[in-house]
Amino acid sequence: MVEAVRREVTEYIYSTTPVDYINISRFFVKHKGQNREATYYPFLIILKSKKKIDISLDEQKEHKCIWVKEKELKDIKIFDNHLKMINASK
Repeated sequence: MVEAVRREVTEYIYSTTPVDYINISRFFVKHKGQNREATYYPFLIILKSKKKIDISLDEQKEHKCIWVKEKELKDIKIFDNHLKMINASK
């Protein structure tokens, strides 16, 4: 699994470390009218640079991407399970 993550972002990352935490989320996808279950295996990624690249317009329509400093996490709305994954990476 670590190798798959590295292949996806290899030119941007300095190191990749699996986080000792697995999250299973169950949720309802309203626009599809379906219940779903997703298993997350988080990784701590250290970037080579803080340089940001432009995100395609198609991607911007699907997702809102933000950069947040660790000390600012308490100030943004984030799911509890995501916060637990972040805390487990420390």
